[in-house]
Amino acid sequence: MNKLIIFSIVLMILFSFGCTQTTTTATDINLGDNFNPAPNHPLQTYTVSIKNFTFSPATLTINQGDTIIWTNEDSMDHTVKSIAKQYTALNSDPLHNGQTYSQTFNMPETIDYICSIHPSMKGKVIVQ
Repeated sequence: MNKLIIFSIVLMILFSFGCTQTTTTATDINLGDNFNPAPNHPLQTYTVSIKNFTFSPATLTINQGDTIIWTNEDSMDHTVKSIAKQYTALNSDPLHNGQTYSQTFNMPETIDYICSIHPSMKGKVIVQ
């Protein structure tokens, strides 16, 4: 009889541990005050041309969640590289004529970037 009671208690303890679960939700994780996983606007894709050793447009203001596609239209190789470390790092491989590099921006920030091959080429992305 004692063995049956002990077995029943052990079984209830094991069952109660097996039925408990810890759940982590997005509200439990601090992603920062500015993180917006669901933008309130239609997502857009912008293009930046790399031509005649310039980024055009040189400055682009976009919203969180938007994407930029850089297209090299020069005969020379170019890159897209962040000058300083930000949340979003721009770091393309050398782009040959006709190649593209794209990046989606999910945090409000301002990113200054250059072509690391031709550092006089400068651009800026402002994410609202």
